[in-house]
Formats: sequence, C-alpha cells, structure tokens
Amino acid sequence: MPRNNGKIIQKAMENHANKAIDPDVIPLVYHFWDGVTLYVHRIFHDAYAETQAGETCTEALIDEVTSSFINQNEKRLRELLSFVTDQQKQLLYAIAHEGKANGITSGAFVKKHSLKSASAVQSAAKRLLEIDMITKTGQTYTVSDPLLRIWLRKMLTS
Repeated sequence: MPRNNGKIIQKAMENHANKAIDPDVIPLVYHFWDGVTLYVHRIFHDAYAETQAGETCTEALIDEVTSSFINQNEKRLRELLSFVTDQQKQLLYAIAHEGKANGITSGAFVKKHSLKSASAVQSAAKRLLEIDMITKTGQTYTVSDPLLRIWLRKMLTS
C-alpha cells in the first residue's frame, strides 16, 4: 500500500464529523481489494456513512460493509457469468479457488478441478483472457476483477 494513503484516509475520517478509523483496517481493505481504487473508496465511503459521530470505524464494520457490497453486486456478477460458456465458468471457478493458478493445462490441475481436458482449458483461458475476465502474468493466472474473484470464492464455499 502506498505509504501516505492510509494517513490520508485516516485524516479524512477524523476531520469530518468527529469520526475515527482503526488504523489497522486501512491496509486490510487495501490488500483485500488488491488496491483497486474503485473498491477501496467504496468500502471506506460506506464505512464512513455507517460510523456515528464520536465513534471509530472497526474491522467488524468494514466486514459488514464489504459483505453488503458483495451482496449488492451479486445480480450483476451472475449476469456477467451468463455470457460465458460452462467450460469457461469452470475454469474461472478453478482459478478463483486457487487465487493464483499455475499450470492450468497440467493434468494435475485439470484433474483437481474436474475440468474437461487440457485443450478445453486452453481454449477457455484464451477466451477469458480476450474478455479480460482473467489475467496472465508469466505463467500465473488470476481473476482480473477482485470483486468477481471474491464473489466466486464465496460461491464455492457456500
């Protein structure tokens, strides 16, 4: 996290309406959302709105706001998934499950995630890369949008 960002966020909350923020939650939010400004700003905006004057924004409040934000976006995320094939969805789920996936066409990865075949994975990955749903850095694949990744992981565990 850039060094001054946490102090900026903390000062903004303290200077308005006598609200404070637990300094430990600032890097948690930043890293949870991979530093994506849109999401970091939204979570702090909503947490600020929920924090009463004279009180401190805590990790528990951040968790509530984050959960609410994810739930608010569920319909849009489901609609987004409706535009990809079942094989592409299965690969997205597998990458989300891993967080950072390596060797996605290997027999071990295909078997572990019950994917159709290495060639099907390769084809699905090519399309998901084209539409920017996944990102490839070196040989590592990740779900491009942190909100989508978090929601997919939530879907896998519920």
